[in-house]
Amino acid sequence: MNHLSRALLAIGLFFATGVFTQDFKIEKLGVVERQARIRGHAFSPGTEKYPPRLLIGFVDGDGTWIVNLTTGDARKAEGFGDDYLQWPTFIGADGKLFSSCGKGGLSVYNPVPDRISYHRPIPDARWLRGLAIGPKGNVYVSDYPTGSAARYHPESGKATNFGPQGGPFEIKNIYGYSVGCDGDFVYTASGKMPWFVVAYNVKTGSQENLLEYPPSEHPEIHQRGDRVYLEVKPAGLQFELNDGKATPVDSIPRFDDSYVPGVSDPQPEIQDLDRTLPIMNGTAELRFRPPGQENWSIAKIPVQGNDIPIQRITPLSDGRVLLFTGPYGNLHLFDPAKNTYSFLTNPAGRNVYGMAEIGGEIYFCGYPNGVFGKIDSGKTELIGDWYESIKSKHARQIVEGA
Repeated sequence: MNHLSRALLAIGLFFATGVFTQDFKIEKLGVVERQARIRGHAFSPGTEKYPPRLLIGFVDGDGTWIVNLTTGDARKAEGFGDDYLQWPTFIGADGKLFSSCGKGGLSVYNPVPDRISYHRPIPDARWLRGLAIGPKGNVYVSDYPTGSAARYHPESGKATNFGPQGGPFEIKNIYGYSVGCDGDFVYTASGKMPWFVVAYNVKTGSQENLLEYPPSEHPEIHQRGDRVYLEVKPAGLQFELNDGKATPVDSIPRFDDSYVPGVSDPQPEIQDLDRTLPIMNGTAELRFRPPGQENWSIAKIPVQGNDIPIQRITPLSDGRVLLFTGPYGNLHLFDPAKNTYSFLTNPAGRNVYGMAEIGGEIYFCGYPNGVFGKIDSGKTELIGDWYESIKSKHARQIVEGA
């Protein structure tokens, strides 16, 4: 009798003797963590005419909300359909807040009437990756996956689509990664394989590839008032884009937001917003502190939130269990004897791939940069990472002796 036959005979005997005939029952032990997961957010500074407000978008139907950071009142923004607030975001000289949305739209928030409007300057866009406020307050956008550029006129609400920029490309889905305008030309960093820096003549409708780079060289366009600059990483090259040409420069001016209404006035402090807000008694709670106040206030946003999945489970020597929620979640301790959960820590914004108890200490590893560290008394201590030595961005598992 060979090994396979013996194994099959053993399995048959187990079933015949009733070892596997008992019914298995699954016992639900509760939800470890429920959070309102954040898609994107944008801050509208307060002035003497209107209060400071936070626009915050959530996943899975919870929508986009406008939070008054003076009173704490929150209301749901209408008109997005199934789209949602994301990034990037810029503020105009009149205080209007322009934000890219997650499914290709452009959100325009006017703080005076406290109202949002929604537009699609590039109909086939799935994400407006590039966004800039150019001459005369016009808004310029570029998209993924068509690699197009467009102009939106805030006063009239009209959009002009300039079409796909650059090429030919080796890929079908194109990034319009960043965009800018000097008045006569619209510039787009378009592609990825390869990258092209493109100048589009607004008057004639013609375009020209000014520069070309491989995927590893990352060109990014920066709008500085009515002037446009280009930075190429990691080559360290810098250019001014003007009159349809690229001219090397020694440096790029810093972004000056002094034109934004209210930006020089005292503004509320907002808790660090990462990827989630906690759900307490059926509402998401946002902490903020108005200027001059010592204590924090809480704005309650009535969203349902989502149960956060458990990504990693690690048993401890004392019978308790470590649970990591994610992605980029929190570390919890579960006591099976008492059926209780306790929050330990957020591992410094890392995505944990592996955990282990070694010598009475709790170690973890993960992403980004192959990070590894230690959990001690509910606090995260980062020990190092593997990126500098072997260029790894993922550390998958920790074991004793390694």
